[in-house]
Amino acid sequence: MNEPTKSSFCFRKFVSIGLFFALVSVVLSGAMSQVFETLEIPLPKAFCTAIHVLTGIIFTVLSVFHTITNWRLLREYIQKSRGFISSKEAVTAFLLMMIPILIATLLAIFCFG
Repeated sequence: MNEPTKSSFCFRKFVSIGLFFALVSVVLSGAMSQVFETLEIPLPKAFCTAIHVLTGIIFTVLSVFHTITNWRLLREYIQKSRGFISSKEAVTAFLLMMIPILIATLLAIFCFG
């Protein structure tokens, strides 16, 4: 009889699943922190902020591991699509990330600086 063999620990799956849970934790703790700040309840806000920071660090570390474990696939994808950097999708994604950062920076300089 063929008995099912135990599969070894898959680091790649661990990182992907960990990234998902870290993202959910970061989003929820950030939202809860904002709610408790609005309600002016300091203790839960501090707790949610601490969770938010710690899961943000975990998310960052797992993102680095995710990039390392998928580096070969990422490199192959970029080599296959030569126009990747100048594609409409890449430019749109870049602008969607940079516009809020630019606006926040300008507001911080001119309103609070």
